[in-house]
Amino acid sequence: MQDHANLTFRSPLVGPNDDSLGPRFPVVSGLYCPQSVRRALRGGPTRVTAAVVAEVRNRRRLSDFEEGVVRSTGIPVVTDELVAVALLAAHMGGRLAAVVVLEEKGRKSDRT
Repeated sequence: MQDHANLTFRSPLVGPNDDSLGPRFPVVSGLYCPQSVRRALRGGPTRVTAAVVAEVRNRRRLSDFEEGVVRSTGIPVVTDELVAVALLAAHMGGRLAAVVVLEEKGRKSDRT
C-alpha cells in the first residue's frame, strides 16, 4: 500500500482530543512504510505492486458513490477496516507497513 482514499467520510478521531496521544488532525503524508513491506516480503511473492486502497462502508456492497470513485480513479482494492487503523496510527505518530494480498482470478483458494 502506498496511500488510501477514505470514501466513508468517517474518522475514528471523534470527541475530545487527548493531546498527550497526538494532534486532532494528524498528518497522514508518509504514513505507509514501503521499505518495511519490502523487507518483510523478501523471498516471498514474485510480484509486489504499490497501490492506493479505498476505504468504503461495506466492501461487499459499494454505494453508487463509492463504486463511481473507485472506477473513475482506477483504485484496485477496497477495504472496510484499514483506514480507521491508519488514522489512529497517524494520530499517535506511528507508521504502517500494510500489505493487501490478492488471489489471481480463477484460482481456487486453499482456505475455506
